[in-house]
Amino acid sequence: MGESRKAGRSQISDAHVRLGDALRRTRQGLGLSTRQVPKDHSPGQYFGSGHISNVENGHTAPSEEMIETYIKLGGDGVLLRSLYRQMRAITDELARGRRKGGDATATVFPPQHLGDVTDHNDVQKHYFVEANEVDCSFDERGVIEEFRCVATIRAKSPGVRLYYSGHTYSSDRQPGVLRAEAIAGGALLEARESPTGALQAYFDLGTSLSPDDDKAHNLTFRILVTSDSPARPILVFHNSRGGACQMILRAQFRAPALPKKIWRFAVEDTIDAEHPSPGSEFEVADDGLYDHSFGELTPSWSYGFAWMW
Repeated sequence: MGESRKAGRSQISDAHVRLGDALRRTRQGLGLSTRQVPKDHSPGQYFGSGHISNVENGHTAPSEEMIETYIKLGGDGVLLRSLYRQMRAITDELARGRRKGGDATATVFPPQHLGDVTDHNDVQKHYFVEANEVDCSFDERGVIEEFRCVATIRAKSPGVRLYYSGHTYSSDRQPGVLRAEAIAGGALLEARESPTGALQAYFDLGTSLSPDDDKAHNLTFRILVTSDSPARPILVFHNSRGGACQMILRAQFRAPALPKKIWRFAVEDTIDAEHPSPGSEFEVADDGLYDHSFGELTPSWSYGFAWMW
């Protein structure tokens, strides 16, 4: 007979239930009982059967160690990590509600129009970016021509419709240098420029996203640069709130402005990006193309390439 959810005890949230269901399917697909899930960092030891049951039924939150255990056993890493992040977001929201003395189960709905947006955090807190694919092209002077981005978006809250992306061109900080365009998966609603040319781009995804969606939503857009100033020798992407879980970065340089030395970085403090770490340097590419896949990005860290002309 199949295993069923226990009745009587309340489930924490729909996100906990979705993650629990995925973990149960993984375990049952492997033919394991609730007593046979090993602890990855404790050889010969197993998670308690009751704890596994509570997690899979949405009554308690799993640890990250448990998620990684299920993945190493053969679970879908992208799916389970995505569901885990959704669950963590709901857990944090409930905790904030309890600390404020309010209704811990109250739902804060995503803004549907720019008139509902005070700042970009109002938009970003309702989704996370499962993956980000970025292509950056330079001209023969070393000036960036454009960034082309594909953001793979998952909702944390039901009703996500807006997406935010912020950009600067640090070697030419003035209005009119940056311009945003939507390519697929949404439309540009508004681009707001600061006095120093920083661009805040808001996109309408053209549909309402939900944590229950089977597939993530892809938004493709580009940031065009109009400048005569060569780029500073660094491409840096800050993994801020709503930031990416993983990122693929490509940079296409054009002769004669080719890097003499180039390296990748993943740093908490951007000053550390100036110092190549062991094993971070690329072999010099005659065609000027460099790419790297950054996996399991840390919130608030910075990622990218730095080089010497």
